[in-house]
Amino acid sequence: FGRCICLHNRVAMPGIYGLRVHAQNYAWGMIGGEALVAQTIARNRFSGIDSTQPYAELWIGDHPKGEASVIDMESDSKAEQLSDVLK
Repeated sequence: FGRCICLHNRVAMPGIYGLRVHAQNYAWGMIGGEALVAQTIARNRFSGIDSTQPYAELWIGDHPKGEASVIDMESDSKAEQLSDVLK
């Protein structure tokens, strides 16, 4: 589980970028830190795991209910929504 992908946008953003991804907390998911989704989100977002939440799915894409943000790994520039980068 890496945190970087390569986006080949010839004009605006060639290079390697990080993605900040989302978890979906459906009732059928595993609760807290036992869930691989929760562990991945914690590493990806550098945040803690909510031990009361069910972690069901890891979403990596541009869906409106869990859109990834693109982060330039070489600068401190503001994160952009993935859908804006892919336009």
